[in-house]
Amino acid sequence: KIDRFYFDETVAHFFESGDHESLAKAMLEVLRNEPARREMVTRANAYAERHSWESRKGEYLRLIDSLADGCVANGNGMSAS
Repeated sequence: KIDRFYFDETVAHFFESGDHESLAKAMLEVLRNEPARREMVTRANAYAERHSWESRKGEYLRLIDSLADGCVANGNGMSAS
């Protein structure tokens, strides 16, 4: 369920968890459809690039800084340095 929140069928091909027949069917669908497979790889690589550490680290570090500043402002004894 969580995977479908972050990904759709353009970057991942889903199957019923725990169902080996569903897995086999999904694998065959991907293997037999080269154009769709290539497009999925392209989209998955683009997604990985957009969400990589290199492209998101500034956002993450700003979040950490804002949380640390909030701890100091609340007087919980934590230092922001």
